[in-house]
Amino acid sequence: KLLREKIKALSSEAKASAMIIGSLPVIVMLLVYVTTPSYMMTLFTDPLGRMLLGARKEGCLGQMLVIAAALSVPDPRERPLDRQAAADERHAKFADERSDFLAFLKLWKAQEQPGLRQQRRDFDVFVFFTYLYFPTVFGLPIVAERSLFVPTAHDEPALRLELALRAFRRTRAIAFNTQEERELVASRIDLDRVRSEIVGCGVELDPPTVSPERRERPYLLYLGRVESAKGVPELLAGFRAFRREHADRWFETSMGRRQGREVELVLAGRIGDLQPDGDPAIHWPGFVSDQRRSALLAGCEAVVIPGKLDSLSLSLLEAWALGVPTVSSADCPVKRGHTQRSGAGLLFGPELSFSDALEALLADPEARARSVDAGVAYVRAQYSWPVVTERFMRLARVVAAG
Repeated sequence: KLLREKIKALSSEAKASAMIIGSLPVIVMLLVYVTTPSYMMTLFTDPLGRMLLGARKEGCLGQMLVIAAALSVPDPRERPLDRQAAADERHAKFADERSDFLAFLKLWKAQEQPGLRQQRRDFDVFVFFTYLYFPTVFGLPIVAERSLFVPTAHDEPALRLELALRAFRRTRAIAFNTQEERELVASRIDLDRVRSEIVGCGVELDPPTVSPERRERPYLLYLGRVESAKGVPELLAGFRAFRREHADRWFETSMGRRQGREVELVLAGRIGDLQPDGDPAIHWPGFVSDQRRSALLAGCEAVVIPGKLDSLSLSLLEAWALGVPTVSSADCPVKRGHTQRSGAGLLFGPELSFSDALEALLADPEARARSVDAGVAYVRAQYSWPVVTERFMRLARVVAAG
C-alpha cells in the first residue's frame, strides 16, 4: 500500500476505450531513468526505482515495468461489491499462489501481446495516445502499418531517447496538437517520410451554463497541478510583485473598480510539492469538481498559465472559448504560438514581467474585450469539435487506405 501511494505521483492514470490503445500508463519515465545513466540517481531515492534498478541487473526489466504499471493505478482486479463472486471467477485464471505480482504479469500477457497480434486485421485503424505509454512503445510496432499516433509530445529528456522515438518512425501517420509540437519532433527525427497533420483536440464552445463563483474580491485563476514543474513558484512571485507594485492602482474588474491590492489568486488543482504559506491573498482549494471548475472560470478576471511545457495547452484554449482572458508564459513555445496567431491573451517573460502583463490586461477594458473576441474566434476556427473531428478522420482514412 505504501509503495502504491508513493508511486502515484510518478505516473498518470488513463481510461481504456474500445479501439484506443494507450490505456495502461506505464512508468516509461522510469524506463528512461533506468536506461539513461545521467538520470539514474533519481531512482535511488524511490523504492520502486530500486526495484527497477535491481530488475535491470537481474535481466527482468520488462516484467518489472508491467508490475510497475499495475501498481501505479487502482488495482485492475477491483470489482463492484454486488458482483464479487462473478469477478473472482473470471479473475481466477490469472491467480498465482506464489505472488500477486505474477498475477499482474499473467493479466498483462492475456490482454496485450496476443490481443494486438490476433486483432491486427480486425480494425482499419489503431489509435495510440501519448508517446510515453507502454502500449505505444511496445504495441505500436505490432500494428505499425495501421497505426495513427497522437504523441502529445513536449520538450523533455525522454524525447531524446531512441526507444521513445521509435514510434514516430514506425507509425503510419501522426496527429500533432500544434505546429510547435510538430517542429519539436522534427528537430529530433526526419518527418518527411511520415504523413502528419496538425489535428489538435476539440474544445467545447457551448458548455452548460453555470453560475460564476463570486468571492469577496476579484481573483485570478490557475488550473492544474500545484507544483514547481508547472511554474507555480514563478507565478506566486509575479503575483506578489503585482500586488506590491500596483497596490494603489485602480482597475475595472467584473466586481467594479478595485485596487491592485484587492486582487487575489486561486490555485485550483492537486497540490504537489508546494504548500500554502499563509498568504491570505492566495487560496489553495486543491482539486475541484468539474462543476466548480466551470464556476471558477466563469467568475475569474483572467486565467494565468505559467507552465513552459505543453503540446496543446488545453487550459488556454478552454479559457478563450469561455471568453476569459489569459496571461501565460512566453517561454512556452505552444502558448506563445497560440497567442501570436490568435491575437488573444498576453504573454509574460523576459520582455514583460508577469506584474506588468497583468497590469496591462486589467488597465484597458477595451483591449481586454478585443482579446476575448479574438480568442473565441481562434478556438472556433481551429479547435472546435467539428473542425478537429474532420482533421482526425481525414488522417484516419489515409491510414485505413493503406
